[in-house]
Amino acid sequence: MKRHILYSLALGIVLTALAGCGKFGDINRDPNNPSNNDTRYLLLRAEQGVTGAVFSESSLAPSTNLYNPWAQFYPQYFGEGKNIQYTALNINNGSASNYYTIFLRNLKVIIDANNDKEQASSAFVSKLGPNKDQIAICKTLKAYYMMTITDIYGMMPYTEMIKGEEGNFTPKFDSVEEIYTGLDKELQEAYATMSDRKTIDPTFDIIYGGDMSKWKKLNASLRMCLAIKLSDVAPDTGKARFAAAYRDGALSDNEDNMVYPYLPENSNANPVYVNYFIDRRVDFYPTSTLVNAFLDLKDGRVLAYAKPNLDNKNNPITGAPWGYDKQEMGNFKQENPLSFLADNLTKQDYHLVLISAAKVKLMCAEAALRGWISADPETLYEEAIRLSFEEKNVAGIAESLRLQEAGDAGTVLDAVQSVNHLLLFADEYLAQPKVKLSGSTEEKIKQVAYQRWLNGFMQHGVEAWSDWRRLGVPELKVGGYAEQSGITHIPYRRVLSTDDWDQNRDNYNAMVSAQGENSIDTRIWWDVK
Repeated sequence: MKRHILYSLALGIVLTALAGCGKFGDINRDPNNPSNNDTRYLLLRAEQGVTGAVFSESSLAPSTNLYNPWAQFYPQYFGEGKNIQYTALNINNGSASNYYTIFLRNLKVIIDANNDKEQASSAFVSKLGPNKDQIAICKTLKAYYMMTITDIYGMMPYTEMIKGEEGNFTPKFDSVEEIYTGLDKELQEAYATMSDRKTIDPTFDIIYGGDMSKWKKLNASLRMCLAIKLSDVAPDTGKARFAAAYRDGALSDNEDNMVYPYLPENSNANPVYVNYFIDRRVDFYPTSTLVNAFLDLKDGRVLAYAKPNLDNKNNPITGAPWGYDKQEMGNFKQENPLSFLADNLTKQDYHLVLISAAKVKLMCAEAALRGWISADPETLYEEAIRLSFEEKNVAGIAESLRLQEAGDAGTVLDAVQSVNHLLLFADEYLAQPKVKLSGSTEEKIKQVAYQRWLNGFMQHGVEAWSDWRRLGVPELKVGGYAEQSGITHIPYRRVLSTDDWDQNRDNYNAMVSAQGENSIDTRIWWDVK
C-alpha cells in the first residue's frame, strides 16, 4: 500500500510536470529539454507505455481510454455487444508516434544521462540507482517496445530513431531482420551488466519494484519471444538465440511475471473498469470464440474470463459471436443474454499481466519439441498450464462464485456447472485426452500454441496475434460483417498512419519497396506461412 501511495504521488508529479506551464521563467532555457534530467520520473513515465501492447498503442496514459483495443480483437479475445464497429476490421490504421516521442525517448534520455560522466554522478541521476542497472532496464524496455512496434508494423526506424537533436528528422526504416538482430544484441549486453538484487528505487520502477533479478528473467524471456518467431524464416539463428536465453534463465514462476499495477483511483485505473463503471459504456464482451474453446475443454479458466449471466438459463456463460452486425447481434442477445467480462478483469486496481511465466514455459515447450533446447516438452507444457490456472486464480474465483447467492437457482457456480457438466481445474483438466500432449511433433506444437492462446487473454495481445500469424493457431474467421467490407482474414499487420511517414516520404517509399504495400495484406518478415 505504501508503495502504491508513493507511486501515485510520483505519477501526479510526472503528469503535472509534463502538463504544467506556470510563468515564463528563463526565456533562454528550453523547458522541454532540461539540462538536469531526473531519471526517476523519466523511468516511471517510460514504464507506463507497456500497456499499449494489451489495449491501444495510441494511449498517452494507461487509463486515458479504451478506444479500439485492437490487440484484444485480432486474437478474438474481445467482442462487441452493442456498437458493432471494430469487429468489422475496417479500422486497421495505427500510429507508433507515442512510442517514439514519449516512451522510447525517455529511455534514450536516461541511457544518455547515465553514460555522461558529469550527469551520471549527479543527484538527478544517481538517486534512482546504479548507472549500469538504469541502462540495463532501459535497454530491456527499449527491446520490449521495439519488438512490439516492429511486430505490429514491420519495418520501422531503429538505428536512426530519436536523432532529431543531431539534425536527423528523416530516419530510415530498418528491416525486421535487422531490428531483431539489434535487439537480441542489446538485450545480451544489458543482461551481462545487470545486478542480481534490488538496486533501483522501487517507487519509480512500478513493474518489478527495483528487483534486478526479475529484470534479468524478463530480459531472457524477451530474447525468447524474439527467437521463437524465427522458427520458419531463420530456424538456425532462432535456435542459437533461444538456447542462449534459456541458459540465462527466464520467467519461471508467477512471482516473476511482468505486471503493470493499476491503482484504485480514476487517474490510473484499469481502462476496462473506466469503460464499464465510469463511462458506463460496456463496449466489450468475452467472445464466443474463446468462451466455446474453454467450454469444449471444460476449462475452469473460463471463470476468470467471462462472468456467468443467470438471465441466460440455458447457457450462463455466453460470448459475443464474432462477425455479427448490429441487427444480428441484437437478435442473438434476445435469445442469449451475453456474459460480461469477469469481475477480476474489471477491477479498478487490476494488475495487468503482460508477459507471464506460463507463456514463457509454453514457448520453451515449443523450443523443446523443435530440438532447440534439451528439456522435456511434456513437463514444460503441464507446468505452464498449472501456472496459468494459478495466475488466473481459477480456484479462488470458483470459491467466490459458490458464495454468491443466486436465488432459487442456487449458487452461480452451481448454475454454470449444471449446464457445462462441471468445469475442471488443473489436475483433472490435464488428464483429459484432448489436453494431453500427443500426436506428431507438428501436432504437439499446435497444441502448445493453442494453450498459449487460451492463456493469453488480457495479456500482450500482439504476442498472441503473432502466434496466430506464425502458426495459424487457432483458426480464426472474420465473419460476415467484415467480409461485407471485403476483408477476408485477420490483418497480417497494422497500417501505419500517414502522420508517421508524411514528412519522411523518401524513406517511407524505400520501406514499401522493400517490404510491400502499407496494407493489412502485407506480411511481416518472419511470417512466411
